[in-house]
Amino acid sequence: MYYLAIGYIGYIELLFILTGLILLLFEAGSYKKQQLFKEEKIARILGWCNCSIGIFTFLGYWVYNLL
Repeated sequence: MYYLAIGYIGYIELLFILTGLILLLFEAGSYKKQQLFKEEKIARILGWCNCSIGIFTFLGYWVYNLL
């Protein structure tokens, strides 16, 4: 079953988590300083979505490898 494994999934996980953190830490903060509240809210939602997708991808791939 190991031959079905995808080789780039680790990079995708890391990319989702890093972009989510960048959105949460830098984008949302800069929007808050400029008092752009709608943009800040969207940046926070997208940041959390990216982090969640990265974490769920990691957990899913981990479970897949256990089987």
